[in-house]
Parts: sequence; structure tokens; C-alpha cells
Amino acid sequence: MDTKRTVIFCIIAFIGLAMISTPADACSCALEHTQTKICNSEFAIIARVLKRSIPHANGPVVYKLHIYKTYKMNGKEPNKLKMRRILTTPPMSSMCGVDLKPGLTYAIAGRGTQINLCSYVKEYKKMTVVERRGFASSYHKGCSCRIQPCFSNDCPPAEKTCSWSYLSACESDYGVCIPTRGSLTPDGEPTKCHWKRSSPYMSCILAP
Repeated sequence: MDTKRTVIFCIIAFIGLAMISTPADACSCALEHTQTKICNSEFAIIARVLKRSIPHANGPVVYKLHIYKTYKMNGKEPNKLKMRRILTTPPMSSMCGVDLKPGLTYAIAGRGTQINLCSYVKEYKKMTVVERRGFASSYHKGCSCRIQPCFSNDCPPAEKTCSWSYLSACESDYGVCIPTRGSLTPDGEPTKCHWKRSSPYMSCILAP
């Protein structure tokens, strides 16, 4: 019975990957947990979209923003995001372009001054409480940990890694991977990490 369940789970995982990895003429992104996207980003902001424009034919879409909160902004050099509150994106979804709606507020994390479907972009009001807290600080505390996608019911443990069953809403929407207490090496690196047992996470895990 366990073998049968594992086979069924793998089939579902394969279908999920097929949906994420689209054909060559479409956009495709690596499978990453939200925490991984935030940790690997150069900036993380909460911003309202003021204006959407396409200054040049077949050119990128330009978004003018009002930034409410900056949680992360690497580098000291001036750029369009810092100085002019501007982000760009490719003009079509097949090129990984992101469609933001003027007037709405988003949590955005990415690299450089161009965002795409592989960046973290989510309407703020649709974020869970854990995602909001994670975006602000909790995810950053776990950046020394790795989050590894898991495609079976029993993934072997790995050093400083949380196994992520990406089909599980509990780990996707409520999971924060943090170092296990007492597992730090003398240079401050963790040897073990685990999913933080927050109330929303445990409620999700224990739900019937």
C-alpha cells in the first residue's frame, strides 16, 4: 500500500513539474520556496503600483511605484528602483513578464530593476500572516538553511536542509525553515534546520 501511495504521489509531482516547466517558447522557472526567493533576492519591498506604461514599442513594461516599506536593498549604487521608484518587466508572459495592476499593493522581491515570473510577486492582501512576517524578517533568519523540494513521502534528511513537499500548503504557505537550536558550528553555520512550529503551521499540519 505504501509503495502504491508513493507511485501516485510521484505521478502528481511529475504533473506539477510539467505545469511549471513549460515549453522552450514559454517562460519556465526553477522550483523555489518563497523563503528561498527572498533570501536570494537583492531587494524586498512592499509597494503600490502607481502607473503602468510601455514607453517604446516592443519594449519592456515600466511600473512606477510608491514604496511603503523596504526590507532589503543590496548595494549602494543608484538605480531606477532606489532613485525613481521604477521596475520593469518583459512585455509578454511568454517572456516571463509580470502583469501588475495599478492601484494594488504588492510584496515584491527580485534582483536588479527588472522583475519576471521567477521573481517573488504577490498581492499583499493575499499573503498569509506567516508570509507577511516571513517577508519582513522571519525568512531572513533562515537564509543559512536550504529548502529542498521533495517528491516522495519519505525524503532522507540532509545537512542544514528542510525538505519541502511543494504540493503541501502547510510548508508552502505557512513554512519558515530555521536553524535548529544548538546545531550551530563555531563559525555560526547550522548543521540542522527545521520547519518553525508556528501556530498557523501546526494548525495546518493537524487539520483533518
